Amino acid sequence: MVLLLVGDGMEKPMLRREAERRRLENVRFVDSVPKSEIGDCINASDVCTAVLQANDTFKTVYPNKLFDYMTCARPILLGIDGAARRLIEEAGAGIFAKPENPDALAARVRELKANPGRCEAMGRAGRRFVETHYDRRDLARRYERILKAVAGRG
Repeated sequence: MVLLLVGDGMEKPMLRREAERRRLENVRFVDSVPKSEIGDCINASDVCTAVLQANDTFKTVYPNKLFDYMTCARPILLGIDGAARRLIEEAGAGIFAKPENPDALAARVRELKANPGRCEAMGRAGRRFVETHYDRRDLARRYERILKAVAGRG
């Protein structure tokens, strides 16, 4: 198993030092990539993660990456409670690990590694969910109707 960490999060320098200290040869760090190229990283992955601090502010957010993962039919290991968790669970697109709990996260990684069929099913479910509920054309039409109604032209 190889862990690919993409981006420039605040913890990256510490994580890089820790991986070097432990001589972890299966952890790779990649700098941020343009949005137009992130699909390549996602499609090269068996499982994708989204992890944030256990902070009440984060209980109301949907990180864009979740939709990218679901669009690419990849299962999600989610370390964010609240709205994002409800989305992933409703979609059947992944599993939750308690934020800021490395043991829970590691257990979920092992669980997913042991169940490739389940991972494939979660990926497909996420893709179907996005296609059904988040089609950009449908969202644009809904947004246009709302704007016209607010402007008094609908």
